[in-house]
Amino acid sequence: MIAARRFYPVRGMQTTEAAIRADFSGDLYLTLGDSDPQKGHVVRAWRHPLVLFIWLGSALVALGGLVAMRGRARKRAIVEKPAAGTVAA
Repeated sequence: MIAARRFYPVRGMQTTEAAIRADFSGDLYLTLGDSDPQKGHVVRAWRHPLVLFIWLGSALVALGGLVAMRGRARKRAIVEKPAAGTVAA
């Protein structure tokens, strides 16, 4: 994991790049804070154990949409076919 702090002199702006480690038990985020010549860098760490459920939930919603579209297409095919022995007007 590599976290970085970058300075862009043209704009005079400093940004922080977070290091992210994702696995099945959750996500770990590390960021670098301000540096102090005597104490070193401040490192912040966050752990989000339930991020996997966000991805699983979106996959479940997409799967439900596909199932719903398939069911609707099947209904249309049944409705559009005239039954045998009937006269279409």
